[in-house]
Amino acid sequence: DAVIKACSMKAEDLKTDADKLSYALGVMMARQFKAMPGQINPSIDGEINTDAALAGLLNSVADKNLLLEQAEITAVMTSFQQNMQKQQMKMQEDAKKKQENAGVKNAEDGKAFLEENKLEEAKREFERLIKEAPDEASGYANLGLVYLRMGKYDQALEPLLTAIEKQPDDPAIMLILAKTYEQKGDSKMAIEVLEDVIDLDDQNIKALYNLSELYGSIDGDEAAKKRLEYLKEIIDIDAGNIVIRLQYFDQLITLNVADGALAQMEDVKQAFPEFSDEANQQYGQAMEYLRQEDTSSA
Repeated sequence: DAVIKACSMKAEDLKTDADKLSYALGVMMARQFKAMPGQINPSIDGEINTDAALAGLLNSVADKNLLLEQAEITAVMTSFQQNMQKQQMKMQEDAKKKQENAGVKNAEDGKAFLEENKLEEAKREFERLIKEAPDEASGYANLGLVYLRMGKYDQALEPLLTAIEKQPDDPAIMLILAKTYEQKGDSKMAIEVLEDVIDLDDQNIKALYNLSELYGSIDGDEAAKKRLEYLKEIIDIDAGNIVIRLQYFDQLITLNVADGALAQMEDVKQAFPEFSDEANQQYGQAMEYLRQEDTSSA
């Protein structure tokens, strides 16, 4: 009787909210069963028997004697729930792997385009990477680098600052951000970011050198002294860097520190004796001027 009544039910019979909710629950249960044939439990062959499902529903609603003992019903449902959890975990893991694989490909392609200076193509790949892995800092950092290479400094700042938020203590990202501020003409902000890098890594030669260059572009004795300080820090880390040594005693000469510059030049000459004849002549002349404390001629 219940089956006949159910099969003959019409839309107008669903009069109350309770009627509609009851019908909707039945629809959703049936759809769930149909969507998972053979997946309910791997140890069970065949598809879901909707007749058996309807019988269980009607028996329970009508308070009739159930066809299975309660213990067996509990065991079957427990197995079902455990399997559903496994299925959901597997789906989540598969989705995560797919996302990671897509992100890796986007990152690799983007970096390849960046090396070839194909900036529009690199931009497209890093934008895809951000969509695939929105919590990863690398996509934003590389997109900022692309905009920096394009000369679009204002546009570079947004993704770079987002990258810093997601990965606050990454010197590589901070160096890109500092360069962006420098290119925008904001030396103050560039210096602040680079000094933050030094706070994280006081052996970071690139940050120290960029600081020396920024201070070298600023007029005044204080800036000159700061440049000298950062050049000295690089020498303490890498004494064999002749380019930095030359810049260091050039800065000493600019600050009229003749004795210090002369001592540095003598030290460099002993460490790097293989100068050309012309370089030797110019070098010797500069040292002679310093002995006379004539820093201008030196």
